[in-house]
Amino acid sequence: MATEEVSKADAVRKAVADGWTKPAEGVMYIQTMFGMDLSPAHFSNIKSTLGLAKKRRGRPPGSKNQPKPETAPIAAPRPRDAIDLEAIQAVKELVDRVGAENLKRLVGALGK
Repeated sequence: MATEEVSKADAVRKAVADGWTKPAEGVMYIQTMFGMDLSPAHFSNIKSTLGLAKKRRGRPPGSKNQPKPETAPIAAPRPRDAIDLEAIQAVKELVDRVGAENLKRLVGALGK
């Protein structure tokens, strides 16, 4: 194989395909097989440019240290007929002011 003209990119492809993925190992393989001098950094650069580098899984670097955005608590949606604390307090004030029986009559008159 040493007699064929092989580009450095092709040599890196062949080294990775044959299982020599670490830069130091790949460089030695390329030197032995193709008689080509290549630095480990160049091997690594070609490998990543060609998309032969392993993709990292998990979170991107630095993401665990990023602060979470502050958000206001979201109130749960209420059904239309739900009665909240303010409405109950307002009814109690009316009961105290006009009396329970009078309030029942007022509600009855409004409901008809």
